[in-house]
Amino acid sequence: MFERSLLSDSDMAQLGEAALTILERVGALYQSQEILQALESIGAQVDYSKEVAKFPRHLVEDFLSEV
Repeated sequence: MFERSLLSDSDMAQLGEAALTILERVGALYQSQEILQALESIGAQVDYSKEVAKFPRHLVEDFLSEV
């Protein structure tokens, strides 16, 4: 018999927490000045020399609550 879900609720919570931590501490690479400027305008912390945007936890949580 197949499992209905590969991840438990606890696993999903841990995965979500890890994703928030990575977005906040490491960020994501965007090789577009236009996108970096747009992200900065909504509250991301942008390092233009590294082309990285970091997202404060509240910013991601607010976005997810609206989706």
